[in-house]
Amino acid sequence: MIKKSLYILSIILLNLMLATGASAEEASLIAGQGTIQRLPSGQTEWVPVEAGAKLSAGDSVKTLRDSSADIEFQGNIIRLKENSTIQIRSMKQLGLLSGKLLAVLKHLPPGSEFKITSPVAISGVRGTSFSLAIMPDNYTTEIRVAEGEVIFSSKGEIDKFIRIGKFNSSLVSPWNIAELETEGKAILSEKILGKKIKSTVSEKSVAITKKEYSSRFGALARITTERAAKIDAYRKLAEIMYGAVIDSKTTLEDYAVKNDTIRSTVKGVVKGAVVTGRQYYSDGKISIGMKIKAGKIVERLRPVTGDIFGSNYLASPEVIQISNFEDYLEIEKI
Repeated sequence: MIKKSLYILSIILLNLMLATGASAEEASLIAGQGTIQRLPSGQTEWVPVEAGAKLSAGDSVKTLRDSSADIEFQGNIIRLKENSTIQIRSMKQLGLLSGKLLAVLKHLPPGSEFKITSPVAISGVRGTSFSLAIMPDNYTTEIRVAEGEVIFSSKGEIDKFIRIGKFNSSLVSPWNIAELETEGKAILSEKILGKKIKSTVSEKSVAITKKEYSSRFGALARITTERAAKIDAYRKLAEIMYGAVIDSKTTLEDYAVKNDTIRSTVKGVVKGAVVTGRQYYSDGKISIGMKIKAGKIVERLRPVTGDIFGSNYLASPEVIQISNFEDYLEIEKI
């Protein structure tokens, strides 16, 4: 009788273990809007999928225009934004193939790690919230952290990674397509203008045309302030370049500190940046957008530094202003 009871109990426990194992290998589409499709593992045709559906390792999910999907992994949520595709490689690893996702991973078991990969980057987390997006070039990957910390690395380069904390961002991009962009700003001073600037504290700074600016402040003041804005942009581009991560312990700046040739080369290449736009303001400010292809800098520096750059450009973390972090409030509500 005892043996029979033990046998029955063992069968029940085995069934419970199998059931638990099955649920551990499944995710759920808990909410969605618009058109959501699923590509089951091993299949070749996408099929419609709705909230409540179970998803398994090997499945892919995509959203079309004006659509989104919330997928739950044991209490953790991935929100897939419109025109985005992911592949569920396991219950602890996703591949973002295109588009953008928001991740709220606050219920991971102690010591466990969840990974999200893109064509060029890997994001490793142990409980945090962030957004991850692949740019239209289908490679460049940007991360923005809302809570916690993410280990962000260049795919295939194990020593090239950084730690990104709350309200910081970074990106990974192949050197040959990476573009460094910034905005230089300058304020029209009374010294430049040659007379006292008439304004009030309550006066709003509004965008005006180049012609209006010249009419209000004079052509010489405009040219001088434009030059100051360009110099500011060159300085910022150089800072971005120096912040390029070579490996987990060094940046290009670490090399430049010891080598005057690197500093002079960066300065010379950055001067080749192109202007992407100008904006004039009623209070005398001018902003100038500029960009440069990162690959040009690598080409010029490689004879001096050797092949230290690797395959991808990895940017040092930058602080995000909340006003520029459009996904933050959405992440907070998930």
